Amino acid sequence: MNSVSRILFVKDRQSIRDTVETLVHPAEKIPPRAAAAAHILIAEDRESMRDALKHLFKLRKNWEVCGEAQDGKEAVRKAEELHPDLIVMDYKMQDTDGLQAAEGIFKVLPDVPVVMFTLYKTEELERAARQVGVRCVVGKEEGVHTLLHAIECQLPNSVN
Repeated sequence: MNSVSRILFVKDRQSIRDTVETLVHPAEKIPPRAAAAAHILIAEDRESMRDALKHLFKLRKNWEVCGEAQDGKEAVRKAEELHPDLIVMDYKMQDTDGLQAAEGIFKVLPDVPVVMFTLYKTEELERAARQVGVRCVVGKEEGVHTLLHAIECQLPNSVN
């Protein structure tokens, strides 16, 4: 395959640039691999909110929703099974709240960042969440931009 054909088969501008650089200096320049996607677990009791978050996260380059949980117990099970890079968790859920779920998760995965996204953000909840090990509490009224920023700050190696 000649050089022009190789470039024409490339789909996006970054890949074209990398391909051209490789063709110009093949021994000196190897195109970087795409960064691995950050795997995010969503723990939220409302299906509509889980769906909204899932669609929002899909819009972010290098973010992938690896699983969903509808209550705290399922969040602990899924975290243990999936080993996500980050967990977005509601506070008020059926059977087990977000703080209890976070405690269970940290017993298995002590270093996984948890961002709590809740309608019930208070100073007391933030203090309790920090004591458990939750990295950040974002009020749903603060909006998705605040949530996205919090996630970006907490993702390992700033994968975003």
